[in-house]
Amino acid sequence: MKSIFKTSYTALIAINIIVLVIATLLNIFGIRIADSLMLSSDASDLIFKPWTILTYMFTQFNFLHALCNMMWLYLFGKILSEYFQFKDHTVAIYIISGIIGGIAFMLTCEIQSVSYNYLVGSSASVLGVMTAATVLLPNLAINIFILGEVKLKWIYLIALLLVFIGSQQVSSGIISTEDISHLFGIFSGAIYAILLKKGLLNFKKNFVLQKKDTSNNPKDELNKLLDKVRISGYASLSDKEKAKMVELSKNIH
Repeated sequence: MKSIFKTSYTALIAINIIVLVIATLLNIFGIRIADSLMLSSDASDLIFKPWTILTYMFTQFNFLHALCNMMWLYLFGKILSEYFQFKDHTVAIYIISGIIGGIAFMLTCEIQSVSYNYLVGSSASVLGVMTAATVLLPNLAINIFILGEVKLKWIYLIALLLVFIGSQQVSSGIISTEDISHLFGIFSGAIYAILLKKGLLNFKKNFVLQKKDTSNNPKDELNKLLDKVRISGYASLSDKEKAKMVELSKNIH
């Protein structure tokens, strides 16, 4: 069980699956927990059930829909965790995208005077994770069975087509309130990734560098600086770090 929660993306997947199984089992016995977990379009409901802004993004009742979302979360979440080694970023993107997607859903319902609509599912959150990974590593080659290596950006575009073309409302030329939440989930993931690329969100990496600056091993210091460049770009280095990297490069042969 501990290994399931070892990485952020597998922990998110596990939570989604656990909620799905529990909800399904309770439903068999006539116990419905949907109303306690789904996000209502009525802002007054949020006052009495504030947790629903979070629980809705971990709650799914359609097995096939959940399976697709978890498949995409596994692929793109794994990329974020492995290439950037920040477990918190995948979770942060997932939750932020879900919250912004939920707020967008509520505001759209209010503007359109839609009463008593509900939002449930992880789509906005997963799309945020997918978008962030693609913005950060668009040309990353993924080995796909039979097809061979395919760049991440093409996998992402195909996934988007499947998500939105599969929507009955979009197919009919109508953008639903749920689709609005998906779009804002995508927007949130893109913004987060852009801030990450600019080095504005690498608080843990900066802390580690500062903490380990006292190291007496020049090669270790240089490797840490190179890791930061790889993750956030050369512009994320401070002037002091740039000068240090040049000095270390000259001294290490």
